[in-house]
Amino acid sequence: SMPQPPAGGFVIEKSPDYVVSHVKERIVQTCDILGINSSTLKFVVILRDPLDRSVSDYLEWIVQSKLQGQKQFPSFQEKTIGVNGGVIKTALITNSYYSVHIKEWLETFSWNQLCIVDGGLFTADPYSEVVRLEACLGLPSYFKKDNFAFNKKRGFYCFSKGKKTLCMNKTKGRPHPDLPPDVISRLRTHFSPYDDDLY
Repeated sequence: SMPQPPAGGFVIEKSPDYVVSHVKERIVQTCDILGINSSTLKFVVILRDPLDRSVSDYLEWIVQSKLQGQKQFPSFQEKTIGVNGGVIKTALITNSYYSVHIKEWLETFSWNQLCIVDGGLFTADPYSEVVRLEACLGLPSYFKKDNFAFNKKRGFYCFSKGKKTLCMNKTKGRPHPDLPPDVISRLRTHFSPYDDDLY
């Protein structure tokens, strides 16, 4: 259960699946139980290229399947493109229908409660996105540009403070498989209406 925030403080909770899951009503109910005004909540939503998101979900599915003893896996294109050339609408695909999920959340929460972070920009220039996020959350400026140091070995920025440097764990930033051009084209065409609807 969500604890009461300390006086003048905040409670933070994170999940990679909030926006694509059906928890918004449960969040409101929890707020009612705790006597918290749900309109004071803020949600940080990181959106990335929908195709990249689908491939990442596929790689995570492989990891979880291996833990359950599975040893053979269909390719990404076999999981997403049917024999007739149509897109197979499993969660690997529908999780990237950002406009659909955002609209559902806007039935319960307002736009100013959503802090949208561009996942691509966050990877390339985390400082700029963090500054925008601080403003959206109404937080005082804390981070400095030198808090973010590029790690050549990982290929990502890491958080740096003093002599300490913290990087994402190895489950983040997994290398993606090369996809056939026709699969890329088919899926980008499929995602395009949802991207257009979002912006």
